[in-house]
Amino acid sequence: MGGSSIAELAVRPGPYCGRIMAWPDHLPDGCPPEDAPAADGQVFRLVGEVPTADDFRSHFERDPDRRWSDLCLACGLSVHADVADAERTRQRFPALRSRAIAQGSLDASLGVMKPTGTRSHRTWWVTEDSEPWLVFEVTA
Repeated sequence: MGGSSIAELAVRPGPYCGRIMAWPDHLPDGCPPEDAPAADGQVFRLVGEVPTADDFRSHFERDPDRRWSDLCLACGLSVHADVADAERTRQRFPALRSRAIAQGSLDASLGVMKPTGTRSHRTWWVTEDSEPWLVFEVTA
């Protein structure tokens, strides 16, 4: 998914204050949602022993041929604002039980994020050419 062309850059309204953000080519039209505010604050994500680029691939990137019920959500990354919710997710799904919990500090340069699902779950759409694994550290 290489770099974005000028045509793929979008000036986002609202909380971005005219900021230009480049999005990955695979995001569908209207994604990320217009009402998703800039990424900000501490979040938790399930990762391997050490956060790597592979830990920050979306469901869509892992399985692009699947028929997703909500393609925009599938193109985002799941994070939690509360470490206890990340732990609940890890325990709920057997395939995730061996994963570590990493904490990261997000800012607007890393994309936008919106509450989705339950509790403190957020979907985070990462800007093109970001390296989000660099701001995450395993905590549990």
